[in-house]
Amino acid sequence: MIAAVALSAVVNSIVDVGINTNGVGIERRTLRPVLSRFHALLTFGGIVGAAVAALAAGVGVGVVPHFAGVAVAGAAAAIAFSRWLAPDHRAEPATATPVRASWILGLGGLALCVTLAEGSGNDWSAVYLHGLGVSEAVAATGVVAFLGAMTLGRLAGDQLRARIGTVALFRGSVTTAAAGLGTALMVDAPGAGFAGFAMLGLGVSITLQLLLGVASHRAADTGRSPASAVAQVSMVAYLGSLTGPLLIGVLATNTSLSTALVTPVAATAVAALAAHLIDRE
Repeated sequence: MIAAVALSAVVNSIVDVGINTNGVGIERRTLRPVLSRFHALLTFGGIVGAAVAALAAGVGVGVVPHFAGVAVAGAAAAIAFSRWLAPDHRAEPATATPVRASWILGLGGLALCVTLAEGSGNDWSAVYLHGLGVSEAVAATGVVAFLGAMTLGRLAGDQLRARIGTVALFRGSVTTAAAGLGTALMVDAPGAGFAGFAMLGLGVSITLQLLLGVASHRAADTGRSPASAVAQVSMVAYLGSLTGPLLIGVLATNTSLSTALVTPVAATAVAALAAHLIDRE
């Protein structure tokens, strides 16, 4: 199981780079922002997966047939939908060179901040709410609130980006995330907790795709490899998703979960202060 999950993660990271690069290529050809809506379907898939898992557990389906069914369905869908991917051989010629630029570090740092916060909401929202006295079943809906708000934010993200611009949208989003979760932690009540994690999900919903889009567009405009730019920013983003929840667990063990959850608040606040890095050439 460990080997299978590790292999799945490796392959999934390669797929992520490919589909994000393809999505940005569509944006460049159509001159319309669409990446946020693509990411909305990613989050929606997570909600459907959680619902299917809950249903399987409720009716007594075992782990092996459940995982096998998901694997077959996922593979079939991937093969079917991959036929409609936009051809991108013209968007990135074989001579395109990898990106070696300082602005990649800035975008990667911002990606680290927002994925740390996103991973924290995914992994710790239910635990935090259960600690406030609600049942495990009710606490689990905190993840639904987080992912639901994230999906709504991503559905609206493309229109907002077209209206107010990338930097303003990014700064406003991470400020919403920091203010929402920070206020909830100070109130320390279940209702505030649900609202706080929903605002966290809404706030980080469109941030990573904004950064990936900027990286890819800037690389293409300078004759560099968009795929290389997306891969480098994504690599740092995965680091945030991995280390954020672990860091909160270590801090919670030595302090309290409420104190530890100040970490994603601080990360999104730092991202808001450093949003100008998006415009740096």
